[in-house]
Amino acid sequence: MSGSDEDLLKSQFFYNYASETYSLIYQGKNRLYNKIKDLTTITMALIPIILALCYYSLDNLQFNSLLFPIGLTLTCLCLAVLAGFYILWDNKFEYNDPLALIQKYQSKSLSFITLKTASSLADVANINCEEHNKMGDQYQYMILFVGTGIIILLFTFWLAIINTIS
Repeated sequence: MSGSDEDLLKSQFFYNYASETYSLIYQGKNRLYNKIKDLTTITMALIPIILALCYYSLDNLQFNSLLFPIGLTLTCLCLAVLAGFYILWDNKFEYNDPLALIQKYQSKSLSFITLKTASSLADVANINCEEHNKMGDQYQYMILFVGTGIIILLFTFWLAIINTIS
């Protein structure tokens, strides 16, 4: 095997590796994006349901002492929705511009072009990985807001049951 054949095989290996990494990060980011979108939608659906339950319980049962925990629950859920909107709005995804690579390297050898493309793809994959990790961290805050809101809501219902029994 000649040196140029080996260089071409190496550059093709690096290209395949960078391409697979890019693809995995893209798929992971899409899954996370869908989770954030779904949690935002569910939380947005919970807010009017909780408002209706609270209106009913406050109107019919006269539990004015539950206003603060209900308000805290709704605040947590609204913060989760706002966090979801921010994450979805701030969503960035980098890509390789094929036209720029073609124009820049069209007179170079195939192994050189493949290696440069793999290098560019690896750089883009690293940037996308950082964005994906940032989205994941922000998603954890969103889950924390929703979880806190639900725990406070359950505590509020527990207080309502105790007030009803007493």
